[in-house]
Amino acid sequence: MIRHIVLAGASVGRDWNFPDFPERTGLTDIRCEYYGQFDFDKTPLLDRLLPPGGPVPDAVMLKECAAYFPGDHSAYTAMMEGLVDRCGEAGAVAVLV
Repeated sequence: MIRHIVLAGASVGRDWNFPDFPERTGLTDIRCEYYGQFDFDKTPLLDRLLPPGGPVPDAVMLKECAAYFPGDHSAYTAMMEGLVDRCGEAGAVAVLV
């Protein structure tokens, strides 16, 4: 079974060349994709990645940019907890990066 892993990240994640990770590591049981959302709020991106009743990735790596810190820690924490919950409700494992 091939696992589908998505990096939902800030701009620096684009430079990680995540789609080529399986080839670089020799892992044949994963498929990796990168989707950029250049805003702390990844909700619009998760709307596309986690459609109700549709196929969802096995894991969603949530990457935030250091440019957002320091900031409103309480608001950021609440938003991140909501994103993690959303992934779990859809059946995807959330990975904070």
